[in-house]
Order: sequence, then structure tokens, then C-alpha cells
Amino acid sequence: MDEVTTAFANAYRSKRLVYRDIENTDADKELLHWFGPANHVNWGLLSGRLFRDVSKKANFDELGKILESGLLLKVLICLPTAPGEEVGELTKLGLGARAAKEREAATPIGSLSLSAPREGFHQAPTTTGYGAEAISWAVDWAFKFANVHKVEISTASYNERASHLYQKIGFSLEGRKREVIYVNRKYYDEIEFGMLESEWKKLRGLE
Repeated sequence: MDEVTTAFANAYRSKRLVYRDIENTDADKELLHWFGPANHVNWGLLSGRLFRDVSKKANFDELGKILESGLLLKVLICLPTAPGEEVGELTKLGLGARAAKEREAATPIGSLSLSAPREGFHQAPTTTGYGAEAISWAVDWAFKFANVHKVEISTASYNERASHLYQKIGFSLEGRKREVIYVNRKYYDEIEFGMLESEWKKLRGLE
């Protein structure tokens, strides 16, 4: 199998996870709603927007507009198969067909999007232990397939776990917007991180 074909076949998988496109359907918007606004802890950690309940209809309308916009990448982060499902049959398929079948059988545990330049990417929290892998995969995808020169990500200053994670993955601290996020009668900073293509290549041993 040549290197380019293998890269395409594995473009939407990482060590423990697979990734599938988010469709503008009620089923996928339902997933995004429960990963986001309906989960107050996730939504509070993810979003610097006004912390309030968002109705399903209003959120669906907003998600529809987002999913039809020009996002570079919009995926559900998934475990490879549903619980108890046999995957032996996948070995009988070609590499591309096997990858497609694997994504179809996957169980969503979170979501991730990569926006246009200067907007960075956003991730709805996943099951504990998978966040670093999913973000690292998105960074690899951006530099390998989207001709991106720089990837940016940000978080609220109260989310120290995210700040630590981003720097551990290889992002550099670039700055902060002071007191722009309001939660529980207190203002917090938005902390910004970035990674250049040259830094990514060095991190992956490609130089």
C-alpha cells in the first residue's frame, strides 16, 4: 500500500478514536445539543458565552447555520465500534471501505470543529482521557490536509486543565484578553494559544 493511499485511508482516525463528519440532521444536532448546551458543565467549560439554558429548537437553528458555514473541519469524536459489536468482518474489506465502515459503526463521545484562519478550533469535551488525542489529531489533520500555516485555540482562565493540556500537546501561550468572560459574578480572562507549522513539524520529528 503506497504512502499517499494509506494517509487518505487513515485521515479520520487516530490511535484509539475515529472521526466522522457532522451532518445537518436532527440526529446529529441532538448529539451536539447534549454535548453542549444541555450539559451545563461541558458548556460552561467550553464556551465564554452567556451561561444560560438554550432551548433545543433555538440551538438546532443555530447549529444548522454553523454546519452549513465554511468550517474546514466538523467531526464527531467516536469510539471505533458500538459496545458488543463484532468488527472481524471489516478485515475482509479494502482499506478505504474498512475505514468507512469503521466510522459508520462508531459511537460518538464528543465533537470538534476547525474554523477558518484566525478563528482556530473548538472542542466539546469528550470522555476523560480522549481530549488530548482528539486535539492532536485535529492539529495533524490541519497541517497535513488543509494547507494551514497556524492553528489557534483558546480557553477561559478558570479552565486550568485545558490550559495545561494545550501546552502539553505543543501549543505556545500567545496572550490573553483580560476579563472578557463573566461567570458566577466574576470576570475571567480568555487565554490564547497557537502552534505554527514549523513548530508542529519539529514536534512530530518531520524536520
